Amino acid sequence: MMNKIVDQVKQNVGTDLSARVGLSREQTAKGIEIAGRVTSEVVRETYAKQPAVVKNLFSKEPNTPEAKGIVDRIGKNYAETLTRELGMNALKAAAMKDAVIPSVTATVAHQVDGKEDVIKTLFA
Repeated sequence: MMNKIVDQVKQNVGTDLSARVGLSREQTAKGIEIAGRVTSEVVRETYAKQPAVVKNLFSKEPNTPEAKGIVDRIGKNYAETLTRELGMNALKAAAMKDAVIPSVTATVAHQVDGKEDVIKTLFA
């Protein structure tokens, strides 16, 4: 299911992001794939300790400060991973983070809609 989410994000922001950030389509696609991986890692880790926070993050309810903290951690880890794995400078990594992470979390939230069984399936 996460592969489908990554594909949706590629369609939603990929082409525009390539042009705006100055990356090749291949770099952009790889960067979006990394976003899926990093999101899964952070959410899986958080869900093991705080399932209610993850459920809030991917529901229609307003996000709690703890849920916003998950998004911040995803963004930080994502930017660091882009720099480490793709050699992006901080400016390009920040631009990718600002465009991709909101799209990933919104797409996941749409799929999950606060349903714990879907969260478990998606991030197991």
